[in-house]
Amino acid sequence: DVDVVVVLPEQHELRSSSKQSAAQCVELMGKKLVENEDDWGIYVTDLVTNARVPVLKCRSEELVDIDITFNNLLPLYNSRLLKAYSALDDRVAKLGRLVKYWAKSRAVNEALEGTLSSYSHCILLLHFLQHTGLLPNLQEKPEQKPKEMFDGLHDVWFLDPRELLSSSEVWPRWAMQRPKEATLRGLLTGYFEFLAYGLKA
Repeated sequence: DVDVVVVLPEQHELRSSSKQSAAQCVELMGKKLVENEDDWGIYVTDLVTNARVPVLKCRSEELVDIDITFNNLLPLYNSRLLKAYSALDDRVAKLGRLVKYWAKSRAVNEALEGTLSSYSHCILLLHFLQHTGLLPNLQEKPEQKPKEMFDGLHDVWFLDPRELLSSSEVWPRWAMQRPKEATLRGLLTGYFEFLAYGLKA
């Protein structure tokens, strides 16, 4: 699946983080896509305007699901975080795709239906991989580090591995405990066991 965030120019009358403006954008783009679906090869499957984050749900002629939101910038920070974790070990992205495939095939990946979003599944996976020692906690902030607030609600700071000095002691300590021989099959099995028995209710 593909998640698309459309950010309108600052001077645009609908450039706002409000739910009402986003719902208007969903309706306008949905109408335009329906009018041109045969030419563009993208078909509207649902217009969700009453959710906390209004979303235009589409599907391409290649059967790829596409979710389009407007002026919804928080997912951009979320994507940066996932990319940073994935860059630390190539097993992270592979496991993420497996977990998302499982969640979709079991129909437990839709927040609008009362289940977890794909991003929430990824965060759970990261928590498990930190528990096993495969990943460090990039969001463990030093006390002197100021918060980086988004919309006054979300602290989006994390330790970007690319900003660390080569002399940093962070990575040697993490690398020593990392289970280098762990297989995808073993990690995936461990993740499901962790979901079933390791999480506190």
